[in-house]
Amino acid sequence: MKKEILTPKGGSPVMGCYSPGISVDIGDATFVFVTGQIARHENGDPVAPGDATAQTEFIFKKIVSILEEAGAGVDDVVKAVIYTTDVSKFKEISEVRNKYFASAKPVSTLVEISGTVRKGCEVEIEVIAVKRGEGNVKITVEVPESHAGAVRAAMGEAGAGVIGNYSDCSFSVKGTGRFTPKKGAKPAIGKEGTPEEVFEEQIQMVCKRSKLKAVIASLRAAHPYEEPGIAIYPIEELP
Repeated sequence: MKKEILTPKGGSPVMGCYSPGISVDIGDATFVFVTGQIARHENGDPVAPGDATAQTEFIFKKIVSILEEAGAGVDDVVKAVIYTTDVSKFKEISEVRNKYFASAKPVSTLVEISGTVRKGCEVEIEVIAVKRGEGNVKITVEVPESHAGAVRAAMGEAGAGVIGNYSDCSFSVKGTGRFTPKKGAKPAIGKEGTPEEVFEEQIQMVCKRSKLKAVIASLRAAHPYEEPGIAIYPIEELP
């Protein structure tokens, strides 16, 4: 697990031991937690006192900048909590909120409070976002020995097997694959209803998550089976 403090340039001054945002990379995904944001200038003065629309817009722009520092965006937001000192301005706040969350549609709560930490700041918003991890995964597949070279090459050409300054990195284990084609199957080897044994090679390669879709597509195109046995494992980042 890797934690990173997010402090975008041009943000309001931090008044205590807290962070504007924190990203937590757990390998398979990155969680981004954004501290409650209010509409105030760098000098601490409130932005557009009494104007809920302007304050909400200002806050969302701050939230976007914090999320972007973590490589995320508003479409990755899964939860939002909005505080306001005047719930009668729900319509104005909601219109801005809906503009930014049109795609994300996060779970959301709106609460009326007696005041924020800064007089004149009438809206405060905090969010949690989840971004799919961009780290590496290990992809494994079993393939008849006769097609192992072609499948391995297809995976490598699609972007798998890169470790540092090395390409075409793979590991193989040979063994016996067993299966019985059921009714409706179109087996490349064997017959419907008959148990089959095939000498196979398991290919293991590292793959960046961003290239995984392309690697699987290339693998399937080169593999003789209609249902290849593919497994994906997340890889913990080394310290």
